[in-house]
Amino acid sequence: MGQRLVFKCWKGGKRFATIYYHWSGYTQSIYYEAAELVAYLRRHGYTGKESVETLQKMLLDYLEARGGGASWSKDDNGHFYEIEEWQKRGVDPKKDISRNDGLIDITDRGMRNAEYWAEALEEFNFDDETFTNNEFYHEGRGEFEISDEEYKQLPKWKDGDGYVGTIKWDDAVDAHKWFEKLPRADGVIIGVDEEGLLVTGLE
Repeated sequence: MGQRLVFKCWKGGKRFATIYYHWSGYTQSIYYEAAELVAYLRRHGYTGKESVETLQKMLLDYLEARGGGASWSKDDNGHFYEIEEWQKRGVDPKKDISRNDGLIDITDRGMRNAEYWAEALEEFNFDDETFTNNEFYHEGRGEFEISDEEYKQLPKWKDGDGYVGTIKWDDAVDAHKWFEKLPRADGVIIGVDEEGLLVTGLE
């Protein structure tokens, strides 16, 4: 199985879609996927005044353009309930798609199913134009092969300089670049917090 990322999409205080990525539940990948989605929305006329149905279609178009699309999940009776919902709206989703490039669910059943499989469950919020990235960990030194000298040289963790937890869409590209440039020790260690614990991302 992949390291599965799911973005819960919010509008009007309600979840209206989930986007599932099969191999993107890593710290850097979350920044990348969020930045790509924000860029697409803005290139394609997003204003913030769109209805939920319009946003759902924009998200489907985005995913299909990159090789993903609508989820083809089916119920016990063999009904593709997500596809049927799109077809009610006059939309015929593509069939030849990859879960690696993103799958959208818009029914309550489909969204709950996507969340069930998530290993990284984050939010993409259309109300305040933010997304989350919580794939950071604070751990002791026991599991890492790091010397006392290396430990002393690690930078002090400053709560992610505003790029950890909830991040503004306007900062999506900068947040991605920030994480890419962070120094690493033992492959994943990026700093030491106030309690002396090692701060790591999921690479």
